[in-house]
Amino acid sequence: MATGDLPEQVRYFIRRHVESVLDLDILLAIRAADGPRAASELARELRLNETASAAALDKFAAIGLLERDKDDCYVYRPRERALAADADALADAYARRRVSVIRFIYKRPSEGVSAFADAFRLRKDR
Repeated sequence: MATGDLPEQVRYFIRRHVESVLDLDILLAIRAADGPRAASELARELRLNETASAAALDKFAAIGLLERDKDDCYVYRPRERALAADADALADAYARRRVSVIRFIYKRPSEGVSAFADAFRLRKDR
């Protein structure tokens, strides 16, 4: 399956917020959790490095997908409907086109390459 079969909404969300499959696993796990989770707890459940898990959770909290409580636990609570819709679209795409989502994450250009390419993109004046 080609990565072009992913909706643009999903591709955009991945380009902006999902740097690795680890990020994807953490986001989908916290989204599906039935309550707040500590980074250590989530790392154990997913068999991941606790430091990497905490960094991903902090990143998703900073963009407004998660809330962090006073006990350093995280809960999925998007600040904006658009973010929730994007995360829902990603979860749906992953459930239906797992390989395409993973390929897109691995094949996506780095931020520097994307910024350089955008400098040469032709745009119509509005």
